[in-house]
Amino acid sequence: SGCVALLSPVHCCCLGVPGEEPQTLESGHDTTEKLDTAKKIRVSYEEYRTVANLLVLHLRHLEESFEGDGQGGARRSELVEWYLGEVEGEIESVEELSQRKRVVEKVIDRLVDHDHVLLSLVDQEQADQEKTQANPYLVVHPNYVIEC
Repeated sequence: SGCVALLSPVHCCCLGVPGEEPQTLESGHDTTEKLDTAKKIRVSYEEYRTVANLLVLHLRHLEESFEGDGQGGARRSELVEWYLGEVEGEIESVEELSQRKRVVEKVIDRLVDHDHVLLSLVDQEQADQEKTQANPYLVVHPNYVIEC
């Protein structure tokens, strides 16, 4: 298969599945457009775990901060922006910024769709709005324990 399981001894994580039929995204664009521009993103397992752990720790921190009013978590776009802000000192060009953004978006997609570490919440009243579905509210699965 194109993607590796998290507990696999293989040290590469493919964030695009070759040979898989393009799926229509919530926004109506198909993934072939993204895959053509990204040319199949590959990151090491260690880099994947580093990005994933940063995202999970940030979301857990938000959950703890807002525990009283039940607003823990963040929108997908807010999480991407937060991550890019964290690594901005390491980014030297617009191309590198674009690549980092694609990587973090794919990592989030994998954490939601494949690993089920993040849960995507959609308000039922706003479920018909395209923006809400394309930018869901993300929280960490309550049973997830961060691997060290």
